[in-house]
Amino acid sequence: MKRLGVGWWILVAVVAGLWLTKPGDEDVEAGVRDFVMGQITAARALDPEDPLRRLIPIGCTADAETCYRIARNMMRVSREDMKLVVMVRMLGPAGQRSCIGAAKTLFCPDFLRA
Repeated sequence: MKRLGVGWWILVAVVAGLWLTKPGDEDVEAGVRDFVMGQITAARALDPEDPLRRLIPIGCTADAETCYRIARNMMRVSREDMKLVVMVRMLGPAGQRSCIGAAKTLFCPDFLRA
């Protein structure tokens, strides 16, 4: 009987780790919140005279949590379960964004921007 190489055992460990840590609904919602709050923080850092800053709703200039609730109510989030990861699509007034959920975390790389 052939012995499996170390590489195969590492691959098995990685696959098992991804499967065991696939994000659940709470993890996806927390990832969406983190992503949106990051976008809000970045937009608030713009110069007040910047035209993009003027697009921020009034509630967003005072309180980031209020801004998140406004933005989240305008978004549609869909989740597609795959074997090892979760694909998350966020659709809102600013456009569509796709993210990958793995290891209890949501990753939203720029190359997945729609």
